[in-house]
Amino acid sequence: MRKVAEYLAAGVRLVWAVYPPLRSVQVFPGGQMLGPEDELSGGDVLPGFACRIADLFPESVSSA
Repeated sequence: MRKVAEYLAAGVRLVWAVYPPLRSVQVFPGGQMLGPEDELSGGDVLPGFACRIADLFPESVSSA
């Protein structure tokens, strides 16, 4: 959270804090928490960008 605060104080308009163990992403400013069923959007900062949160975290990784 300290880094998020630093980025926002420096004028960054959009910060995503990614929590792999929780399979979630927190969006700043605002602090909205998105889960696997949600979609991450770039809003007006990255127009046209969208990604399902579930796609960021594979269910399992097979070892070869």
